[in-house]
Amino acid sequence: MEIRIKDLGKSYGTHRVFDHISLSMGTGMYGLLGKNGAGKTTLMRILATLLEPDTGSVTMNGVDIRDKRKIRGMVGYLPQDFSMYPNMRVAEAMDYLGVLAELPRGVRRERVSVLLREVNLDSERNRRIKELSGGMKRRFGIAQALLNDPEVLIADEPTAGLDPEERVRFGNLLASYARDRIVLLSTHIVNDIEVNCERLAVLDGGSILFQGRASDLRKLAEGKVFRAEAAPEEFEWIKRRHKVIHMQQHGNRTTCRFLCEQAPEETYIPCTPTVEDAYIRLLQTGEGACEHAVS
Repeated sequence: MEIRIKDLGKSYGTHRVFDHISLSMGTGMYGLLGKNGAGKTTLMRILATLLEPDTGSVTMNGVDIRDKRKIRGMVGYLPQDFSMYPNMRVAEAMDYLGVLAELPRGVRRERVSVLLREVNLDSERNRRIKELSGGMKRRFGIAQALLNDPEVLIADEPTAGLDPEERVRFGNLLASYARDRIVLLSTHIVNDIEVNCERLAVLDGGSILFQGRASDLRKLAEGKVFRAEAAPEEFEWIKRRHKVIHMQQHGNRTTCRFLCEQAPEETYIPCTPTVEDAYIRLLQTGEGACEHAVS
């Protein structure tokens, strides 16, 4: 299975969301990382055939995105805000969505039962959707996205608002489906990408700044991350000169982690960079775009 995006462009009036972006992704878990407003949701909606691009092309296993009927048979979509049919009961809503997907009755019943068990909602099948917790609603969302047994699963900000335990459970659930299909995870939460996705792209300002492995992104911050324990005046000096990533107060001293483009003369402690460190540096400098973006 492969998705190929070439020279894609989309605007709303005079506002350009993105222009000439190109990506390719294959079977497995793929992350799309970017700030709020970077265009991630617009791209997801184009891939789900809910929006049409202005320019460029998209194919899924050789099928053009303009063939909406075929593409919709291949794609399952979990939107960022999933609040469908709040007064319907879980199993009832799943069955209704199966009808809309034109699944035969026997197939529909079997798929609904299997999926509710897989997402651990079988015991909630008779509860109304509006009565479910945030985590349960996200699990219901993934179940409905898998009703047509899609080859491509698109999840837009799926862990937003979830507690840490639900985020881990949800990430594991998505990863289990990525063994034999493409799971595209769009988020601004770096840890979700670092934990779950081997490959990722960074979208910012209408451009792809990076595409590759998480380990390659991490390398962009090697030798650029330091830690210090500083008194108030020294910490203010660090803030003026460097990008502080994390800080923690200990009495009148501050432990901070920061980006520094050149090794400082001071006795600051070098740190092993994380994907989040590299992502913040990438957004700050744009360095690495030419080497890692698809042409």
